[in-house]
Amino acid sequence: MVLVYEFVSLIWNASRLPQSAERSSALDEVYQLLARALPQLPDSERRDLVQSIYRRARNIYPDDPRFIAATDVEDLGGGNFHVMVASVEA
Repeated sequence: MVLVYEFVSLIWNASRLPQSAERSSALDEVYQLLARALPQLPDSERRDLVQSIYRRARNIYPDDPRFIAATDVEDLGGGNFHVMVASVEA
């Protein structure tokens, strides 16, 4: 779960960058990290996953300027997790 939230945070932060070139570069870094973390997942599926999360962030929260500074995931057992996210204004 920690890995999932870390990747989603990176994608969210990329979606908040003001310039298209900056967003593209940040997403390329996410693709590279994800390829190392999940080498068994085909590249097309990794890209689809990242793009889906990215589009959702841009479409649902277009005016939210915050960046995710930190995440904390606590396993409560039984399939339950407590997630805390700290954000900062851009």
